[in-house]
Amino acid sequence: MKNLIWIIITVGLILIISLLIFKLQPPIGEYDIFQDKELAVGENIPSDVVPVFSSNADLNSRINQGYEFYRKKNYREALRVFEALEKDEKNWSPLFLGSLYYQGEGVKQDKEKAVSFLTTSANGGNKYAQSALGALLLFDKDCKFDENGLYYLLSAAAEKESQAAYNLGQIYWQGLLDIPRDYVKAIYWLNQAADLNNSDALLTLACIYMDGKIIPRDDQQAFKLIIRASKLCNPNAFLILYQIHLEGMGKIKPNPGKAYEYLTIAAELGDPEAQTLRGLFDIVRNDRESAAKWLKKAEAQGYKHEAYIEKFLAGKLPKQSHRCGEVVWDLRQTRIELLKK
Repeated sequence: MKNLIWIIITVGLILIISLLIFKLQPPIGEYDIFQDKELAVGENIPSDVVPVFSSNADLNSRINQGYEFYRKKNYREALRVFEALEKDEKNWSPLFLGSLYYQGEGVKQDKEKAVSFLTTSANGGNKYAQSALGALLLFDKDCKFDENGLYYLLSAAAEKESQAAYNLGQIYWQGLLDIPRDYVKAIYWLNQAADLNNSDALLTLACIYMDGKIIPRDDQQAFKLIIRASKLCNPNAFLILYQIHLEGMGKIKPNPGKAYEYLTIAAELGDPEAQTLRGLFDIVRNDRESAAKWLKKAEAQGYKHEAYIEKFLAGKLPKQSHRCGEVVWDLRQTRIELLKK
């Protein structure tokens, strides 16, 4: 009987924690555009397509070789290839070199060199470099602030670079960089990014529709946007689907089984919050091996399930609506490649 009571209490605790974990929100002052995110290099290139980087066949082949090394995380070889390449018309080599130096992959991290390489590529007209450089100059705390970063973002967004458009949407929505909040401009840029299949922009717009404060509430449109984001392998989309099916929304009735499936997908895509919850659910299901696997994965990313339980018991978890309002603008960027099939 005691075991049954303990299981019931534990299940209830986990369900409550599952509704509160997602509400944790860093202060706006700690906003970091690069939080948990790699530089968006070639993010819109499907992994099964050989991209065309240059009209020169030999140069294109060599850039592709470096790109393959980069994509497969063989960064030392990628560095060797790109350092040996001459300048190409789209300035791809300095873009990749900037990314490698920024991340410290295959070479000692040097953000000053990263800025130099990205500047060369951006000034040469490469929209991906413009997007990355703009965000770096505006938001990276280790780099000297430069208001020209906004110019680079606008230039990249004008060339239909989705991450730049999304970042502009964030800037105008939150009123960052001492720029007055402008919801019209924010929604314009978020729509531009969503049209370019930026999954975080899709989720941001979905939460705006669910919130209903700036534009009329439309749960049906919000759900369509969330589904689009889920097809782009964004784990946050599956976390939102998890809560929708856990609590119900509009015509969607609560379905714990379906919610559990979405939670598992988010965990498999690498989201530490989902991994933590999945591990806690597995403890209740008495599947210790599975629980240990998921909790270990989450803890490797800095998520300690004991800390969440302690905060819950101490009443220290903030009470904010799930992934709506301000919290959505700090959605972590997924490391899963966009359009990956």
